[in-house]
Amino acid sequence: MITCTKCGLEQPASNFCGGCGAPLAQAKEVKKEPVQPEAQQVTPPPTTENVHHAQPKQSKKPNITMESLKQHSGNYWHYFVETLKHPSKMGDVRYFNFGLISTIISLILYALIPVIFANKMINSLYGFANAFSNGAVSGSGLLGIGTFIRVFLYLGIFYVLLVAIILLLSRKLGTMENMKQGIAQLGAFNNVLNVAFLVTLVLLLLNSVAFAFLLYALIALVFVYLVPLFLASHYFMKHPTKDAFISFLITIITTLVYVVIYYSIFFDKISNDMNLSSFFDLMNL
Repeated sequence: MITCTKCGLEQPASNFCGGCGAPLAQAKEVKKEPVQPEAQQVTPPPTTENVHHAQPKQSKKPNITMESLKQHSGNYWHYFVETLKHPSKMGDVRYFNFGLISTIISLILYALIPVIFANKMINSLYGFANAFSNGAVSGSGLLGIGTFIRVFLYLGIFYVLLVAIILLLSRKLGTMENMKQGIAQLGAFNNVLNVAFLVTLVLLLLNSVAFAFLLYALIALVFVYLVPLFLASHYFMKHPTKDAFISFLITIITTLVYVVIYYSIFFDKISNDMNLSSFFDLMNL
Protein backbone atom coordinates (compact mmCIF):
# COMPACT_ATOMS: atom_id res chain seq x y z
CA MET A 1 0.00 0.00 0.00
CA ILE A 2 1.14 3.47 -0.87
CA THR A 3 -0.23 6.83 0.13
CA CYS A 4 -0.86 9.72 -2.21
CA THR A 5 1.28 12.66 -1.17
CA LYS A 6 -1.31 15.09 -2.47
CA CYS A 7 -4.64 13.86 -1.10
CA GLY A 8 -3.42 11.26 1.43
CA LEU A 9 -5.44 8.36 -0.01
CA GLU A 10 -4.05 4.91 0.72
CA GLN A 11 -4.26 2.59 -2.26
CA PRO A 12 -2.47 -0.34 -3.95
CA ALA A 13 0.70 0.45 -5.77
CA SER A 14 0.00 2.05 -9.20
CA ASN A 15 1.20 4.94 -11.35
CA PHE A 16 -1.64 7.38 -10.64
CA CYS A 17 -3.79 8.15 -7.58
CA GLY A 18 -7.27 6.76 -7.74
CA GLY A 19 -8.62 9.72 -5.87
CA CYS A 20 -7.07 12.85 -7.33
CA GLY A 21 -5.18 11.44 -10.37
CA ALA A 22 -1.80 12.67 -9.21
CA PRO A 23 1.18 10.55 -10.35
CA LEU A 24 2.30 8.07 -7.74
CA ALA A 25 5.66 7.33 -9.21
CA GLN A 26 7.49 9.23 -6.46
CA ALA A 27 5.19 8.10 -3.62
CA LYS A 28 6.82 5.95 -1.08
CA GLU A 29 5.30 3.01 0.61
CA VAL A 30 4.28 3.87 4.11
CA LYS A 31 3.99 1.27 6.73
CA LYS A 32 1.37 1.78 9.27
CA GLU A 33 2.79 1.62 12.71
CA PRO A 34 0.69 1.33 15.77
CA VAL A 35 0.34 4.53 17.67
CA GLN A 36 2.19 4.36 20.90
CA PRO A 37 0.25 5.91 23.78
CA GLU A 38 1.91 8.80 25.46
CA ALA A 39 3.81 7.89 28.50
CA GLN A 40 1.77 8.79 31.53
CA GLN A 41 3.52 10.72 34.20
CA VAL A 42 3.64 8.61 37.29
CA THR A 43 3.50 10.50 40.55
CA PRO A 44 5.71 8.93 43.17
CA PRO A 45 3.97 7.87 46.35
CA PRO A 46 4.15 10.42 49.13
CA THR A 47 6.88 9.99 51.63
CA THR A 48 7.46 11.52 54.97
CA GLU A 49 9.90 13.90 53.37
CA ASN A 50 7.62 15.44 50.75
CA VAL A 51 4.33 15.45 52.65
CA HIS A 52 3.42 18.72 54.36
CA HIS A 53 1.02 18.06 57.17
CA ALA A 54 -1.72 20.69 57.22
CA GLN A 55 -1.99 22.11 60.70
CA PRO A 56 -5.66 22.78 61.56
CA LYS A 57 -6.42 26.22 62.79
CA GLN A 58 -7.23 26.13 66.44
CA SER A 59 -10.39 28.11 67.08
CA LYS A 60 -10.50 29.91 70.36
CA LYS A 61 -13.23 28.40 72.50
CA PRO A 62 -15.51 30.98 74.07
CA ASN A 63 -15.51 31.25 77.82
CA ILE A 64 -19.00 30.09 78.71
CA THR A 65 -18.87 31.65 82.16
CA MET A 66 -17.87 35.06 80.83
CA GLU A 67 -20.48 34.95 78.08
CA SER A 68 -23.14 34.11 80.66
CA LEU A 69 -22.02 36.99 82.87
CA LYS A 70 -22.15 39.38 79.92
CA GLN A 71 -25.64 38.23 79.03
CA HIS A 72 -27.08 38.46 82.52
CA SER A 73 -25.32 41.61 83.69
CA GLY A 74 -24.73 43.68 80.59
CA ASN A 75 -28.10 43.24 78.93
CA TYR A 76 -30.41 43.88 81.88
CA TRP A 77 -30.23 47.65 81.46
CA HIS A 78 -31.12 47.27 77.77
CA TYR A 79 -33.97 44.95 78.76
CA PHE A 80 -35.18 47.43 81.37
CA VAL A 81 -35.22 50.31 78.86
CA GLU A 82 -37.03 48.21 76.26
CA THR A 83 -39.71 47.22 78.78
CA LEU A 84 -40.38 50.87 79.49
CA LYS A 85 -40.87 51.50 75.76
CA HIS A 86 -42.74 48.34 74.72
CA PRO A 87 -43.71 46.25 77.79
CA SER A 88 -46.30 44.18 75.93
CA LYS A 89 -43.67 42.94 73.45
CA MET A 90 -41.23 41.58 76.03
CA GLY A 91 -42.98 38.30 76.83
CA ASP A 92 -40.40 36.07 75.17
CA VAL A 93 -39.07 33.07 77.10
CA ARG A 94 -35.54 34.47 76.56
CA TYR A 95 -36.37 37.21 79.08
CA PHE A 96 -37.52 34.81 81.82
CA ASN A 97 -34.51 35.49 84.09
CA PHE A 98 -34.82 39.25 83.68
CA GLY A 99 -38.58 39.09 84.29
CA LEU A 100 -38.04 37.10 87.46
CA ILE A 101 -35.46 39.63 88.71
CA SER A 102 -37.81 42.54 88.00
CA THR A 103 -40.66 40.84 89.86
CA ILE A 104 -38.45 40.16 92.90
CA ILE A 105 -37.43 43.84 92.94
CA SER A 106 -41.12 44.77 92.83
CA LEU A 107 -41.85 42.50 95.80
CA ILE A 108 -39.00 44.01 97.82
CA LEU A 109 -40.26 47.55 97.20
CA TYR A 110 -43.85 46.42 97.81
CA ALA A 111 -42.90 45.18 101.31
CA LEU A 112 -40.29 47.84 102.13
CA ILE A 113 -42.40 50.96 101.60
CA PRO A 114 -45.11 50.17 104.19
CA VAL A 115 -42.45 49.31 106.80
CA ILE A 116 -40.73 52.67 106.23
CA PHE A 117 -44.12 54.38 106.34
CA ALA A 118 -44.95 52.68 109.66
CA ASN A 119 -41.58 53.71 111.11
CA LYS A 120 -42.20 57.32 110.15
CA MET A 121 -45.63 57.21 111.77
CA ILE A 122 -44.19 55.66 114.94
CA ASN A 123 -41.47 58.32 115.09
CA SER A 124 -44.08 61.06 114.72
CA LEU A 125 -46.31 59.57 117.41
CA TYR A 126 -43.45 59.07 119.84
CA GLY A 127 -42.30 62.62 119.26
CA PHE A 128 -45.81 63.93 119.86
CA ALA A 129 -46.22 61.81 123.00
CA ASN A 130 -42.85 62.89 124.33
CA ALA A 131 -43.67 66.55 123.83
CA PHE A 132 -47.19 66.13 125.25
CA SER A 133 -45.97 64.36 128.40
CA ASN A 134 -42.94 66.62 128.96
CA GLY A 135 -40.52 63.78 128.33
CA ALA A 136 -42.38 61.13 130.30
CA VAL A 137 -42.61 58.84 127.26
CA SER A 138 -39.27 57.73 125.95
CA GLY A 139 -37.96 54.90 123.85
CA SER A 140 -38.63 53.83 120.31
CA GLY A 141 -41.03 51.46 118.68
CA LEU A 142 -39.27 51.32 115.32
CA LEU A 143 -39.78 48.24 113.18
CA GLY A 144 -36.56 46.42 112.40
CA ILE A 145 -35.24 44.08 109.74
CA GLY A 146 -37.11 41.17 111.30
CA THR A 147 -40.42 42.93 110.73
CA PHE A 148 -39.49 43.62 107.12
CA ILE A 149 -38.60 39.97 106.52
CA ARG A 150 -41.92 38.78 107.96
CA VAL A 151 -43.93 41.31 105.96
CA PHE A 152 -41.97 40.40 102.83
CA LEU A 153 -42.75 36.71 103.36
CA TYR A 154 -46.47 37.32 103.98
CA LEU A 155 -46.90 39.58 100.98
CA GLY A 156 -44.54 37.50 98.83
CA ILE A 157 -46.42 34.26 99.47
CA PHE A 158 -49.71 36.00 98.74
CA TYR A 159 -48.43 37.48 95.48
CA VAL A 160 -46.71 34.30 94.26
CA LEU A 161 -49.81 32.18 94.82
CA LEU A 162 -52.04 34.79 93.17
CA VAL A 163 -49.79 34.97 90.11
CA ALA A 164 -49.55 31.17 89.96
CA ILE A 165 -53.35 30.91 89.83
CA ILE A 166 -53.62 33.54 87.10
CA LEU A 167 -50.83 32.02 85.03
CA LEU A 168 -52.39 28.58 85.32
CA LEU A 169 -55.74 29.93 84.11
CA SER A 170 -53.97 31.82 81.32
CA ARG A 171 -52.45 28.58 80.14
CA LYS A 172 -55.67 26.59 80.36
CA LEU A 173 -58.05 29.24 79.03
CA GLY A 174 -55.67 31.30 76.89
CA THR A 175 -52.72 30.92 74.57
CA MET A 176 -49.84 31.07 77.04
CA GLU A 177 -47.38 28.30 76.17
CA ASN A 178 -45.66 27.88 79.54
CA MET A 179 -45.13 29.56 82.89
CA LYS A 180 -41.78 31.05 81.88
CA GLN A 181 -43.43 33.01 79.11
CA GLY A 182 -45.96 34.42 81.57
CA ILE A 183 -43.30 35.38 84.13
CA ALA A 184 -41.23 37.08 81.43
CA GLN A 185 -44.26 39.16 80.39
CA LEU A 186 -45.20 39.90 84.01
CA GLY A 187 -41.66 41.12 84.74
CA ALA A 188 -41.85 43.49 81.78
CA PHE A 189 -45.04 45.04 83.18
CA ASN A 190 -43.58 45.18 86.69
CA ASN A 191 -40.55 47.12 85.45
CA VAL A 192 -42.88 50.03 84.69
CA LEU A 193 -44.29 49.79 88.20
CA ASN A 194 -40.80 49.63 89.71
CA VAL A 195 -40.21 53.17 88.48
CA ALA A 196 -43.40 54.27 90.25
CA PHE A 197 -42.40 52.35 93.39
CA LEU A 198 -39.03 54.13 93.44
CA VAL A 199 -40.72 57.52 93.05
CA THR A 200 -42.95 56.66 96.00
CA LEU A 201 -39.93 55.63 98.08
CA VAL A 202 -38.14 58.89 97.32
CA LEU A 203 -41.22 60.91 98.29
CA LEU A 204 -41.47 58.95 101.52
CA LEU A 205 -37.83 59.58 102.38
CA LEU A 206 -38.40 63.27 101.67
CA ASN A 207 -41.20 63.24 104.30
CA SER A 208 -43.98 63.70 101.77
CA VAL A 209 -45.78 60.99 103.71
CA ALA A 210 -49.43 61.60 102.82
CA PHE A 211 -48.87 61.83 99.07
CA ALA A 212 -46.45 58.90 99.12
CA PHE A 213 -48.96 56.71 100.95
CA LEU A 214 -51.75 57.50 98.47
CA LEU A 215 -49.46 56.84 95.54
CA TYR A 216 -48.29 53.59 97.11
CA ALA A 217 -51.87 52.40 97.64
CA LEU A 218 -52.65 53.01 93.97
CA ILE A 219 -49.47 51.32 92.70
CA ALA A 220 -49.95 48.35 95.04
CA LEU A 221 -53.45 47.78 93.64
CA VAL A 222 -52.11 47.84 90.10
CA PHE A 223 -49.16 45.61 90.99
CA VAL A 224 -51.06 42.99 92.94
CA TYR A 225 -54.27 42.72 90.95
CA LEU A 226 -54.64 44.78 87.80
CA VAL A 227 -51.36 43.83 86.10
CA PRO A 228 -51.84 40.06 86.61
CA LEU A 229 -55.41 40.36 85.31
CA PHE A 230 -54.23 42.35 82.29
CA LEU A 231 -51.63 39.64 81.71
CA ALA A 232 -54.39 37.02 81.68
CA SER A 233 -56.52 39.04 79.25
CA HIS A 234 -53.42 39.43 77.06
CA TYR A 235 -53.55 35.67 76.43
CA PHE A 236 -57.32 35.30 76.52
CA MET A 237 -57.85 37.66 73.57
CA LYS A 238 -55.70 35.50 71.27
CA HIS A 239 -57.55 32.22 71.85
CA PRO A 240 -59.44 31.19 68.69
CA THR A 241 -62.24 29.19 70.33
CA LYS A 242 -62.73 30.21 73.97
CA ASP A 243 -64.53 33.45 74.72
CA ALA A 244 -62.17 36.01 76.26
CA PHE A 245 -64.83 37.67 78.43
CA ILE A 246 -65.93 34.39 80.02
CA SER A 247 -62.32 33.44 80.70
CA PHE A 248 -61.72 36.86 82.22
CA LEU A 249 -64.75 36.52 84.55
CA ILE A 250 -63.61 33.06 85.66
CA THR A 251 -60.19 34.49 86.52
CA ILE A 252 -61.64 37.42 88.49
CA ILE A 253 -63.95 35.21 90.53
CA THR A 254 -61.21 32.67 91.24
CA THR A 255 -58.70 35.27 92.37
CA LEU A 256 -61.24 37.10 94.54
CA VAL A 257 -62.04 33.87 96.35
CA TYR A 258 -58.30 33.31 96.87
CA VAL A 259 -57.79 36.84 98.23
CA VAL A 260 -60.60 36.45 100.74
CA ILE A 261 -59.29 33.09 101.94
CA TYR A 262 -55.67 34.23 102.21
CA TYR A 263 -56.32 37.47 104.08
CA SER A 264 -58.80 35.83 106.41
CA ILE A 265 -55.91 33.59 107.49
CA PHE A 266 -52.91 35.94 107.41
CA PHE A 267 -54.28 39.45 107.86
CA ASP A 268 -54.14 39.34 111.66
CA LYS A 269 -50.51 38.14 111.54
CA ILE A 270 -49.54 40.93 109.15
CA SER A 271 -51.35 43.58 111.18
CA ASN A 272 -49.71 42.36 114.39
CA ASP A 273 -46.31 42.93 112.82
CA MET A 274 -47.32 46.42 111.70
CA ASN A 275 -49.38 47.66 114.67
CA LEU A 276 -48.52 50.19 117.35
CA SER A 277 -49.31 48.05 120.38
CA SER A 278 -45.95 48.71 122.02
CA PHE A 279 -46.49 52.42 121.67
CA PHE A 280 -49.95 52.29 123.21
CA ASP A 281 -48.65 50.10 126.04
CA LEU A 282 -46.14 52.82 126.87
CA MET A 283 -48.92 55.36 126.83
CA ASN A 284 -51.07 53.14 129.10
CA LEU A 285 -53.98 53.47 126.68
